[in-house]
Amino acid sequence: MKKTNIAAAVLALLIVPASQAAWTLVNDFEGANPIANVGFATSPLPADGGNGSISVVADPTNAANKAIRLDSGTIITTSTSSNNAWFWVDLPTTTAKATVYSRFLKTGQLVDIVWGTSPTAAPASYGDFSSALRVEIDGIFDYRNGSVGYPEIIGSTSSINTWYDSWFVVDVATNTYDVWIKGGIYTGATKVVTGADFRNQSTGAQNRFYARSTAGDLTTPKQVNPVLFDNIWVDASGENISIPSKGSGTSGDLSGGSVPAANGTGKLSNLSTNTEIGASGLTAGFVVTAERRVLVRAVGPGLGGFGVTGFMADPSLEIKNAAGTSMGTNDNWGSASNAADMKATMAAVGAFPLENTSKDASIMVLLPAGVYTAQVNGVSGSTGRAIIEVYTLD
Repeated sequence: MKKTNIAAAVLALLIVPASQAAWTLVNDFEGANPIANVGFATSPLPADGGNGSISVVADPTNAANKAIRLDSGTIITTSTSSNNAWFWVDLPTTTAKATVYSRFLKTGQLVDIVWGTSPTAAPASYGDFSSALRVEIDGIFDYRNGSVGYPEIIGSTSSINTWYDSWFVVDVATNTYDVWIKGGIYTGATKVVTGADFRNQSTGAQNRFYARSTAGDLTTPKQVNPVLFDNIWVDASGENISIPSKGSGTSGDLSGGSVPAANGTGKLSNLSTNTEIGASGLTAGFVVTAERRVLVRAVGPGLGGFGVTGFMADPSLEIKNAAGTSMGTNDNWGSASNAADMKATMAAVGAFPLENTSKDASIMVLLPAGVYTAQVNGVSGSTGRAIIEVYTLD
């Protein structure tokens, strides 16, 4: 482990810019009218008894977040027709290879839900899907493979009240797609579909996110429980198996861009340790040569677990650019709005974990090229040993 007097250190961050910044938010279902641009339809039509619906509801796992709820409705007892409901959201036009990300959650086990991409302006049937992932009442994931049907993903199963991340990597030129899932039994992003054929074999641009549910009919009842979807994003530059977060690609945004989906996506640029910080604080300089997402930590109490004594009890951290403008501040990392993203990133890059309630400080932020300082001070005049870590994130 490299040790240096970081008070005089200049850290050069020389890695190619992060692909995470290519994410474009399509709809996170927040705001004043979160479904203003969402298409919705039922079959049969409402006049003929179709009773499905969409609505925006609180996330059952996080009341501060909103998601769209798709309810297929109830079986029409006067008809033998299946009762269906679906919605679609316009995507940036994709004519080559791109990644479409979304999350979904089952509110109960009795669901029959299909979602994926489509080139159709107002998709109306299962045949309008290009890429398609499905979960039925058996809880098993399957996917559409051209005209073959829906092969099951062996060993897969889905749980209720659990958010699943899904990535559709679509290749319009070859009419094929891959799928990755994270959630439940998939503790990390896991590739579950490779090179499946588009259902409709269309060479048209993939420009719709499409989700469809069915309550079934009198002889074959299906969906009873609504399904939630949230956070639809697109990376039109190619494959991107990371979890996007609000502010991706926006310099200075404390979301810090996307959370890595696998280990090995970060690099420790420098580390200062065994540094006594007095009342005047400590300033470390670093250089970003191209737009980079960085994770900077000021750790005091976290050193106690390594047998370090005399550590700074409560460090605070601030990043400033060359003009002295603050790019982010933090005191007590667990209270940050993007603490969950930082925790996932710390694990992904191999940084030692911090207690959620610790008084250590941490900032994850997307920075444009430039010269920066990381300033550490003790809250209420506290002094002692602390370290500064700067991670660059691919």
